[in-house]
Amino acid sequence: MKLIKNFNKQDAISKLTICIIIFAILLRFIIAAYTIEGGDPCYHSSAARFVGRNFRFPLFEPLGREIFAHEPLFHIIGGIFYAVFNIFGNGDLGIHMVSPVFGSAGIIVTFLIARKLFNKHIALFAVI
Repeated sequence: MKLIKNFNKQDAISKLTICIIIFAILLRFIIAAYTIEGGDPCYHSSAARFVGRNFRFPLFEPLGREIFAHEPLFHIIGGIFYAVFNIFGNGDLGIHMVSPVFGSAGIIVTFLIARKLFNKHIALFAVI
């Protein structure tokens, strides 16, 4: 309730910035839910799916590359998302949600940093 009262007291620039952030986050999740990967993202999603299913790194498994030689942070996080979403029946959707989750967090962090260092007008342009 306090959050709603504070939102009503804010000026138009702050409300516009918050609306843009919400719209960008929703659009990012909607687009990510319907995309089909190809090329390099296809390999990375296959490796993340392997990590999520087997809870180990693919060393010599044929996933489209000869060896597993990439930085494994995306594969670990994608494997965790795959395992969690697989409980509910759609693990591949979990792999698709890794990028929007961290991208949305990036938008919010950008807004908070710009608002702290500059002012609300600069924060609006930083979010856009």
